[in-house]
Amino acid sequence: MSDEKIRETGRWLELPETRAAFRAVLTDFQTESDRGAVLIAAEMVSNHLDDTIKKLAPDFLKPTIRKLIEFSGVAGSFSDKAAIAALNGWIDEGTFKAITELRKLRNDAGHSNGGFCLKKERCDARLRNLLNFENELHPHIHRLAQEIQFQDLLIKLKDKGENLKNTIGFNPFETIETTVAEILKQENWSAPLELRLPRTKLGIGIVLIIWKIVLKRNEVEVQRNQSNN
Repeated sequence: MSDEKIRETGRWLELPETRAAFRAVLTDFQTESDRGAVLIAAEMVSNHLDDTIKKLAPDFLKPTIRKLIEFSGVAGSFSDKAAIAALNGWIDEGTFKAITELRKLRNDAGHSNGGFCLKKERCDARLRNLLNFENELHPHIHRLAQEIQFQDLLIKLKDKGENLKNTIGFNPFETIETTVAEILKQENWSAPLELRLPRTKLGIGIVLIIWKIVLKRNEVEVQRNQSNN
């Protein structure tokens, strides 16, 4: 997956599942702590593995599959679901490795007694491994996350400017040029963005993982339908 393909967001946001995931990245992930974002990310991917197993399991297993993959079931853990999907060829090696790194992050977050931070050395290494699940994606995702955050800042300032116009008589954020000038006047203006950057990177990685899970699931379903006709 090249930098060009990642930047073509229409490609990986073409599915309703990935659009819903991306909305969560832009909303829930930004207001959560790092710990909360990781737990949400793991649940999102786990739910998509559930969907894959339910839809692609043999017909004779479908009446009992829900019990097998529920939390207390014999295949109810995150790692069990990923292993089942990989064993059956429903996810590829890169996706499986990314899910494994996410599971490790989830365990770190779940066992932390406060102070969990994606910027810490071990967590940062896990996040890089997760994002590099195909063709060294991390630097491309890093740039995309920065762009998304800056664009989000511009949108928020534009809305703020409209309110200020009623108070001070003009909108200091009316154009891109004046907005950037105002931003650069503020000391440490990028600090809040840097704080949220790992969560945004994680979120983009999760959207891409979900995209690959859903694409493969749809591909298998199409193949089965063709072979049955």
